[in-house]
Amino acid sequence: GNHEEAYRFGQLALKLQDQQGIARMLPPTYPLIYMFFHHWKHLLRDCLDPLRFAYEAGMAIGEVDGGFLAIQTYTAIAFHCGVPLEDVEKVHRQYCRQMCDFDHRSQALLALPCWQLCLNLLGMSDSPPSELTGEAIQEEQFAQEAEESGNLLAQNSLDLAKLILSYCLGDRLGLEKKIDGVKMPMKVG
Repeated sequence: GNHEEAYRFGQLALKLQDQQGIARMLPPTYPLIYMFFHHWKHLLRDCLDPLRFAYEAGMAIGEVDGGFLAIQTYTAIAFHCGVPLEDVEKVHRQYCRQMCDFDHRSQALLALPCWQLCLNLLGMSDSPPSELTGEAIQEEQFAQEAEESGNLLAQNSLDLAKLILSYCLGDRLGLEKKIDGVKMPMKVG
């Protein structure tokens, strides 16, 4: 890929959004740009405020799908860019519950494994630390639901959370087994 052109295209989309003021397009546009392009030239942390803004804008105008995509992207980036884990967990708790309240289970499925990962890393799970089971998800039930629904992104979200957890716990053997089992949602190359 041509990263320079992709970044330029993302910046153009942001300018057009601002100039045209098409409010309903802001919530689904921001997550794509800030998830895929913006961080190539800016700090990952700089993506957080625009994503929260896109969530709030989406919810204010009834563009719930775009709003939830924005906040799901926000929570994933917050986890990876050094926001205190306690804060990431609180955001996950609030928005995962809201996604379920709005009957947006497919988007919640992407965020729930990361919420449970936060809970495990904070010692807020009664299950063994290496098992993603607790308040947010029951690992085996979640895996079954994701597989039965054909939701490869949810399966990959669970796999990523398990990989991160294995790495954090120093479980090299478990990490190797998990890497061998990861399913790719699309062919690369």
